[in-house]
Amino acid sequence: MVALEQCARIPNVSTTIVKSLHRILQLAPEQTVRAFEKLKALELLSQVMDIQLQEYNKIRSETTYFDSIEKDDGSSKHFTPKETWLLSRESVFNLFAEYVLTSEEARIVSLHSVKSLQVLFDLLWDLESREFALGHILDVMKVFLLVFLYLSTTLLSLHYELAVFYGHVATANI
Repeated sequence: MVALEQCARIPNVSTTIVKSLHRILQLAPEQTVRAFEKLKALELLSQVMDIQLQEYNKIRSETTYFDSIEKDDGSSKHFTPKETWLLSRESVFNLFAEYVLTSEEARIVSLHSVKSLQVLFDLLWDLESREFALGHILDVMKVFLLVFLYLSTTLLSLHYELAVFYGHVATANI
């Protein structure tokens, strides 16, 4: 994870690292989730998304040369820097999403992580990232809504029980 953070500004390298981590997460989810939790992977992935957004914004208008990226089948394809950054960012988004879906702890941390939420809101301003960011922000809002509904229902129930206990509510004797 530290290598990923250090290589966040090198899209080809970060893509390779992220895809490797993603594959490890798929093959051994429990062990990987435990390791990710110890390494505070959600914070690191948020940091990488933020760095990559900044770097992508720098090169957005430049498309003067091509990078060569090796595909999964061993062949290589040529991409513009913009396409290379988009592929790298997409791979980070996929790892982030898979990790949050795989780990209950990651879902909780994503709700409480100011950095993660800040990065997601920053990603809203980028057209290529908007769908990803909006999906996660809506998931966070759904959780907050469910917690609010649960707490309000519990409070109403408690209020009614206290009113009955103190005789403020007429009860029918059958």
